[in-house]
Parts: sequence; structure tokens; C-alpha cells
Amino acid sequence: MLTVGKETKPSEPLRNLKHEAFVRAYVNPEQLANGTLSYAPAYNVDKKRKGWQNQCNVAASRLLRDAIVLKRIQYLIEHTLGFNPEDVDKELSFLIRQSADLKVKLGAIKEFNMLKGRITRKLDIAFTDTSDEQLENELNIIEAELKKADHIEKIARSEREKNISGLPDLTDEQRNKLKTGELLP
Repeated sequence: MLTVGKETKPSEPLRNLKHEAFVRAYVNPEQLANGTLSYAPAYNVDKKRKGWQNQCNVAASRLLRDAIVLKRIQYLIEHTLGFNPEDVDKELSFLIRQSADLKVKLGAIKEFNMLKGRITRKLDIAFTDTSDEQLENELNIIEAELKKADHIEKIARSEREKNISGLPDLTDEQRNKLKTGELLP
């Protein structure tokens, strides 16, 4: 039965205790976002009974369309699992500062630089006395070049990741150069 009546604040537990148990199980990191596995313990479904998974799947799907349940799930994800901008920034900072996995570190540095706008693609466009048709042709060329650049960038990123993972032990000087981007594998 779906939640009815006075709306609950997302920060407060749901009035229906089984709904709250479902939500808590749903945001549990061990089975995050698995409605079927979250529904079974919340509603004491007998897993030995034939068809239990289908029953849980259908019922969980119904609960996950309930706006109050969804708001509670979103609140718990943001406030207990750390999926909010501040905590994600802290995690990114941790990945940059660690030195155990240089592949991860390099990826985090690149992500940080993208977020801070340090890495940008520059495109100079100058149009003078051109027709709409000429402008449209130019735009199509530019779009094609951007797609090509994206594809090349993906290939290069993949190759760098392969190369970094295959690197032998690095000297401190090489590690420092890798950190600053001076040394690319």
C-alpha cells in the first residue's frame, strides 16, 4: 500500500515502517538500488517460496514510483552516502592526493582540471559577409571536427590508461613529473 495522507518531510522516517525499511535497504551500499533484494527483508518475503523474486520485483517497482518514497531515497543517498557536491569534491581531492594508484590519480587530476576550466578546447570562428548557406556548411564542418576531436581524445585517454597501468616502478622524479603532467606515458 502506498503512503497516503499528510506528506512526510524527506529528512523524517516514513510513517509506514515497511516503506522505511525498504528505503533503508535500498540505499544500503551492499545492495544499492536493488529493489527486489530491498523489498524481501522489508516485507518479510519467504525466499523459499516459488515466485518470490517476481513478487518483490513488481512490488518494489510500485514503491519506486511513489513520490514520497523517492524523495526519502534521494534524501538518504545525498545525506548518508555522500552523493552530494561537497562530498564528491572531497572524494576527488582524496584521489588526487593518494599515490597508491597513479592511473586513478592521473584521471582525478584530469577531472579536476576539466571542472576548473583549465582544459578547454579553443575554436576560432570568424564570419564576414557570408550567406546562411555558407554559415550552415561551416557549422557542419565544425561539428564534424569536434566529433573527430572527441573520438581522438577518447582513444588517447584509453591509450594513456593502458600505458600507465603497464609502467614499472617509477622514480620519485618521474612520479613528480607524472603528477604535474610533464611526464606522459
